[in-house]
Amino acid sequence: MDLLCRRVRRGTDPTGASYLGAQGPHPDPSASDAGPQAGLAGGVCCYRPDGSDARLAFHLREGAYDTDQLLGVVGGLQRLLGGSWPVIVVWDNLPAHTSIAMRAWAAAQHEWLQIEYLPAYAPDLNPVEGLWANLKGVELANRACGSLEELAAAAEQGVGRVRGEPELLFSFLHQAGLSL
Repeated sequence: MDLLCRRVRRGTDPTGASYLGAQGPHPDPSASDAGPQAGLAGGVCCYRPDGSDARLAFHLREGAYDTDQLLGVVGGLQRLLGGSWPVIVVWDNLPAHTSIAMRAWAAAQHEWLQIEYLPAYAPDLNPVEGLWANLKGVELANRACGSLEELAAAAEQGVGRVRGEPELLFSFLHQAGLSL
């Protein structure tokens, strides 16, 4: 299972079209930065250890996840996934992922939860990066949305497409060089 949250920048370009992009300055230095809002997109790729099934959960929200919010998300995975399988979470080094409170809580959940951290600056090892690339290459490619809601709907449409094709989730895992 892979749970990774990616920071995205939500804003509008000079024509007024909404966009989602990597957090940081807009690539066009002449564009106005008035009004963009930071948001977070969270993708959870779930794989059964025997390779018989894969699932995707996705959430787009305003603001960043903090440790308390992530504790609730990770705690819900045991219920979401049925509770009979061990859960391995593969994470980047976002501060909320590595906080003292998160590490202490995860240690207390050792019967069902194991957390593995990706090396720093290694997106090629992260299966969720395949999801982002896939969405940006299909539903979000060359899209100029009139509102953030329209942009979020396009992202959700892509997530629905990927959910309907579990082999894509397995391809993201294999592209990262990982296996079950």
